[in-house]
Amino acid sequence: MLLSLGLFFQILLLLSNVNSQDNCLKSPTQVNEREVCSNKIIFEENFDSLDTSKWRNTIKISSAEEEEFVVYDNDPKNIYIQNGKLIIQPTVMSDAIVINGTLNLKRCTGRYGTTDCYMKATSFNILPPIKTAQISSKFFSFKYGIVEIRAKLPSGNWLYPQLWLEPKDREYGHLFNSGRIGIACAHGNEDLKSSELDISSKMLKSGVVVGVGEKVQHKSAMFLNKNERWNKDFHNYTLVWRENSLDIIVDGRVQQIVNQSHPLLSGFAFNTEQKESTWPTSSPFAPFDKEFFLTIGVAAGGMREFPNDSTSSNSEAKPWKNKGEVKFLLKFWEAKNQWYPTWKEEESSLQVDYIKITSL
Repeated sequence: MLLSLGLFFQILLLLSNVNSQDNCLKSPTQVNEREVCSNKIIFEENFDSLDTSKWRNTIKISSAEEEEFVVYDNDPKNIYIQNGKLIIQPTVMSDAIVINGTLNLKRCTGRYGTTDCYMKATSFNILPPIKTAQISSKFFSFKYGIVEIRAKLPSGNWLYPQLWLEPKDREYGHLFNSGRIGIACAHGNEDLKSSELDISSKMLKSGVVVGVGEKVQHKSAMFLNKNERWNKDFHNYTLVWRENSLDIIVDGRVQQIVNQSHPLLSGFAFNTEQKESTWPTSSPFAPFDKEFFLTIGVAAGGMREFPNDSTSSNSEAKPWKNKGEVKFLLKFWEAKNQWYPTWKEEESSLQVDYIKITSL
């Protein structure tokens, strides 16, 4: 009996689907709470445009949670596509706004009714003086996989990039109780030391942050580039996130950030107080056993990123203190003549060429 042409092609399609399912090797990777096949591209962005179906702009005043000296918005002066690359360019607001102005972010993505969305400058409580941008893949989250980013990091004193993974649901608690995975960060300062350690743009770090308050703990993989600064050219940054380890690969160089048995994880997970209140039913690799999403941005200053003893090559000290000082924003702003001349237009931007995430 002869088959009709339409029925013939339907059978071929059915057989093709069966074969593709048979060839699907189940991956430990999870995407938006669903299982996926192994070795498949699960997220890809080449920045031909800024796809709003993939990315959500952060619109908020940086608050005590992060404490950067910035306002995040979606101003086209701060975030745009150019020659197939994402450009995030920080800018400085005017004296009139910083000292006497008011910010009222109508499309605020922060907490309404707080200084995330509304702030008025009064006395030494000036407004955060830097306007910048940040985007997140909040419509896409995943657990375990290989993240590849090709990017050029920003240059300029007290600037730093945000290329990290954040927890989707913060199931282990607020802020860093649920962890953060940093893919690549280098300070924009050309010359910067802390306790004689070079923490300038020659030093690249990738790492994790866990804990809360005084119990926040860091673990970083450091890449010291003695001959060139990390923000002078594009580099390939790859994170390999497995069920029991986190590895970072930079331009072919491999270094492990942390594994399941690392004291940072085991010490935090099995601390009596934290185990009862934060990680009661966690796996050995918690909090890095839940879905995370990608965040990309540029920040300046802040209360976490730069140690208090940071000094430049001419012994110029960091103008603000991270703790015990109420005028930290004002002191940063008053030192504008020191740091702003180091921001060289395009050089002070974060430029991202592409992002690709593959299942394990």
